[in-house]
Amino acid sequence: MLNICTVSKLLQISIVAVSLTAVVALGFFARYVFVGADPESDSRDSPPTSAQIFELDGQKFKRWAVPREVPGLKFSDPIGRPSLLGGFRGRVILLNLWATWCPRCREGMPAVDRLNAHVAGDQFTVVTLALDSPAKAKAEAFLRQIKATTLRGVHAYSGGWA
Repeated sequence: MLNICTVSKLLQISIVAVSLTAVVALGFFARYVFVGADPESDSRDSPPTSAQIFELDGQKFKRWAVPREVPGLKFSDPIGRPSLLGGFRGRVILLNLWATWCPRCREGMPAVDRLNAHVAGDQFTVVTLALDSPAKAKAEAFLRQIKATTLRGVHAYSGGWA
């Protein structure tokens, strides 16, 4: 038969064990939320430090700590010629996927235009890939509507959604 001291100690041990389990579970949850599910990912990449975030007029742009390549992405250039993202090799690229029907895209495009005005040059390029169909007419009309002045033409995504 258990006496009151033994029950009290078992209860205390149980509470400590449950608390420790909860703390460990919270740690795993926080890692999953802030770093991602990939155990191979570099925890120094996420969450980003303030040095990795560029903010312009309330819109935040993230700069990856380690550049990621996507050279095989195909799209049409502003005059309709097939183009590859790899053609911009050696430059820092802001790849902006957007559509005129996307409210968040519409809100963010003026900031992308202002960012381009501030930092575009030989080493930095903004590539805007409109996902509308037919992309060029709708996208150009939208860019005129928001008075985008620095984006160099409309790049229509040619690879479909898959």
